[in-house]
Amino acid sequence: MISIAKKILYKIKNKKNISLNEFLNISDITEDNSINTLDNYVLMILNIKPQNFGLLSEQELESKMNSMSVEFANERYPYKILVLPKIVDITETIREQEDLKQKIQNNKFKEIIDNRIKFLLNFVSNKEIIENDFFLIIWEKETEKAKIELQKRANNWKSRLRNCELKSEILNKEEIISLIKVFNLPNYKEEENDYENHITKIKRKELNVKNE
Repeated sequence: MISIAKKILYKIKNKKNISLNEFLNISDITEDNSINTLDNYVLMILNIKPQNFGLLSEQELESKMNSMSVEFANERYPYKILVLPKIVDITETIREQEDLKQKIQNNKFKEIIDNRIKFLLNFVSNKEIIENDFFLIIWEKETEKAKIELQKRANNWKSRLRNCELKSEILNKEEIISLIKVFNLPNYKEEENDYENHITKIKRKELNVKNE
């Protein structure tokens, strides 16, 4: 994904007429939730739902880290983990509070809700409150059975992440497109932007295969 952003930056600097597909190395995003690349690979992306580890005790955190280490270390195929920061959107939360306010009659409760909304708006108004989206990317060389094998691997990852008490979902076509569009946002297109400061890649130690 960092390479995608750098290619876009290169395009801005050199202004060459190259198609977007060439920049992204994508030939097709299919209805079966996979990406076909120009260099003949098939990719699938899982979104791992974030969890607040700050709420865990030291013993619970150590136990979770141990279980996650086992699940990730046992993977025999290459994968990449992408951690993408985004500004927290409180629009839905505010809407829920407004709806709740309309349903109650008690003025004291309404006042509490008003104060809650004011607090949330003040909290985020002058700050960039960041949360992370976690993505796991897997791929296979394109063959007749590549998508079948990739689906098996994706389901296996979902099961293993569930063993670590982590929820995950395979991105559908619309979600894949939305993820790619992130790298076309104005704040990612500035020429002086250092993309490595915005996008974190977690590298695991080399075992049987090299994963990033």
